[in-house]
Amino acid sequence: MSPNDLLEKARELNDAGEAYALITVVRAIAPTSAYVGAQAIVRADGTLNGWIGGGCAKGVVIGAAQGAIASGKPRLVRISNDTLLPEEDVEQYTMACASNGTIELFIQPHGARGELCVLGDTPAADEARFLAQRLRIGLSSAPGDAAVVLVATQGQGDEEALDCALRSAAPQVLMIASRRKADKLRQAMQHRGVSDAQLAKLQAPAGPDAGAKTPAEIALLAIAGVLGWLRGRATGSEAESFSPQPNLPPLPRAGESRGRGGGFEPHAASPPSDSGLQAGMRTASEGRRTGHGGQPPALTPALSRREREQERKTLNLSDTKDPLTPLPLPLPSISPLPGQFINPVCGMAVQMASATHVETFEGQAYYFCCDGCWVTFRQDPAKYAVKERAP
Repeated sequence: MSPNDLLEKARELNDAGEAYALITVVRAIAPTSAYVGAQAIVRADGTLNGWIGGGCAKGVVIGAAQGAIASGKPRLVRISNDTLLPEEDVEQYTMACASNGTIELFIQPHGARGELCVLGDTPAADEARFLAQRLRIGLSSAPGDAAVVLVATQGQGDEEALDCALRSAAPQVLMIASRRKADKLRQAMQHRGVSDAQLAKLQAPAGPDAGAKTPAEIALLAIAGVLGWLRGRATGSEAESFSPQPNLPPLPRAGESRGRGGGFEPHAASPPSDSGLQAGMRTASEGRRTGHGGQPPALTPALSRREREQERKTLNLSDTKDPLTPLPLPLPSISPLPGQFINPVCGMAVQMASATHVETFEGQAYYFCCDGCWVTFRQDPAKYAVKERAP
């Protein structure tokens, strides 16, 4: 089969959506009938078209090609009887012929089962798909057809996407979310009937904490987590097992602030002081209120001890022993415009016509900006119930 015939065959298989592997001889040491640059196509059923040497290597090549098609990963194969030191990423096979020649072949699968399925219609999801293509990670549109599912919905249909991913045949599910948000979603999944075994597939955050802010940065860390699982080198947060009891995220250390992805961003540290401690406590208190988009409210100036004691008296908290204990922070005061509703969880004004979720409690409809606020409200609606929230 000529090189042009081989290319035409590859086009036919691509058009038909049939998986195959393209094999190229990259090294040949005599005596062998193979030559550098020789190519062949092996289909999933073992059919071989082309030339990569005689019958001594044919069985090994077909078996290695079928394995590459099944895994979706390229392979570098050496067939030789010479005693050589093992090399990383090189598969060694024995040459069946007495000629004792050596050939090395590169096997590239095409149209194979995808390694990754990205769920979500967000900038981070688009960036993740782009990075996956750059890294030649096979993409699949169906969670059940991928080895890893990355949920990148970021508040737009989180529960539905995560439920679909966890119930699929995919052995691993990663999600772009903070640990705290992931714990809430685990509880929501349990209410939906997702089993603990299925929940154990979930890893969130998807990648290492590195203070990612932009969609491209967030996607880069998520793809790093994907690579960890695909290459069998998941470590750290990626190897944590699921615990039905939610764990709160760690508080920022001195000299750090919390980023959008739940990570910590270093900045210049200053010596501790009373006012610094108060500011840190208010930062931690406000950080715990974070539930929408990962952005905490703007910080307020730290009060003096006397001012805090006076504020506690005003709030009937004068019996509290520690005057430095963070005060309960009210939701921002926002006046809704016509057609808007104040989200009772995060205090944001929500367009009622385009709200992400609507929940009715005691005859009152409540409108929510994201999955996180909706889930929080459903866990204790009486806590957030109000009489009038819309004009």
